[in-house]
Amino acid sequence: METIVDPVATALRNAPLDDEPETDEEKTAMSEARQWLRNNGGKGIPHAEAMRRLGLE
Repeated sequence: METIVDPVATALRNAPLDDEPETDEEKTAMSEARQWLRNNGGKGIPHAEAMRRLGLE
């Protein structure tokens, strides 16, 4: 019954794990993101602010 009600949840549940190794570029990006969070009190950007910054208000 759940598959009929929410096929997306079923597809996600059955999807294989990402076993692709992280690239050096991705490692650098994650390090920068973690540092940004530390510098900003561990809080991300509120959705409304992110939309404004992207010009999608």
